[in-house]
Amino acid sequence: MRHIKLAIPLIPALLGMLLISAPREAEAQYYGARPAPPPPPPGFIPKHNPWRFKHRPHFYVNAELTGLAILGQQLDDVGTISHGAGFGIGLGVRTGRWVSIEGNWTFTAHDEIWSDGEYEFWEIDSHQIQTVTLDAKIHIPTWGRAEPFFQVGVGWAFFGLSGFDPYYDSFNHPYMYTNGPTFSVGGGGEIWFGPHFSLGIKALYRGMYFGESEYSIRAVNREQKREESLTAASNFINALSLDLFGTVHF
Repeated sequence: MRHIKLAIPLIPALLGMLLISAPREAEAQYYGARPAPPPPPPGFIPKHNPWRFKHRPHFYVNAELTGLAILGQQLDDVGTISHGAGFGIGLGVRTGRWVSIEGNWTFTAHDEIWSDGEYEFWEIDSHQIQTVTLDAKIHIPTWGRAEPFFQVGVGWAFFGLSGFDPYYDSFNHPYMYTNGPTFSVGGGGEIWFGPHFSLGIKALYRGMYFGESEYSIRAVNREQKREESLTAASNFINALSLDLFGTVHF
């Protein structure tokens, strides 16, 4: 009886120990190893990185309005070319976070001021410059809406007439004066408004090297009433372009 009386106070302690240990053993036996969490649904964007779609590999097309400021020129048989404006289109692919490759075409129209020794003439939109380039963009990845980039490109430039000469009644004159290699270097940035559209701005230094024209212009001088053969040659134009562009991303 004495031993039974001594064991009675130990019964609550033993029951408490059983209650504490029982759920742990049951949990280990019932669940085992925890399964891996299910993958996120397609298109899921974590809240801590809402703009990660910018860095996905994808194709895109762009259109731009461009202004071309002439910084210097060395032209033969051509007057002073003024600053111009125009437009451009392009097609590109973003390979990942850092690099995009683009093909671009631009067109700008320019006035010309020249003199025949007695009078000075101003020709409105009389000349044009076109460029076809292959460009590489080096992006600086960000996790926000805006993202800057550097850009370099090489290609071919065309320098030509966009209308009749006001001093000469021209006929059978060529479309292009001359053409030659070109390069560009600069940078800019763009602001994304979602996965499929962005707006941007860029500034590029452009160097254009031209050779002597392969063509001659047959023209009739209005005042002297005689036929003349005119040739045009161009050596070098360096310019600064400022471009506003919109891009559709696929």
